[in-house]
Amino acid sequence: MKPLFNWSLRDVSDTQDPPVMLVIGDMNRWRRDGRRLPEASGIHFVGFQALDEACLEEKQPDIVLSGLLGPGFDVIDVATKLEMFEFTGRYRALCDDVPSVDIIVTEVRQQVPGIDFDILVLNDDLRVREQA
Repeated sequence: MKPLFNWSLRDVSDTQDPPVMLVIGDMNRWRRDGRRLPEASGIHFVGFQALDEACLEEKQPDIVLSGLLGPGFDVIDVATKLEMFEFTGRYRALCDDVPSVDIIVTEVRQQVPGIDFDILVLNDDLRVREQA
């Protein structure tokens, strides 16, 4: 099976504790696609519908990850929920290299200014895009 994430997170928390990551998506589809979900402390997976205040209080994530689009949601939907529940960590969307990344980032930041948002572009060599 292919791993879901083939990269590591660095500098995502100002504390000495390992960061807590909340990944939003369709886990059943990922498994059907042959992806293995990591089983490690500090990594939690939920569907978009399960992203609520209780979930954020229970998991207390430092960083939230999702794709640009998922079944029934997009990054603006996720960012809006996070802002509504007063999430103060980082929200990062993952995507393949697309030509409109800066436009998407600007749009999300304008519509949901209370969220620390950016996009991680996963190129073939898994580099993160240059941040503006």
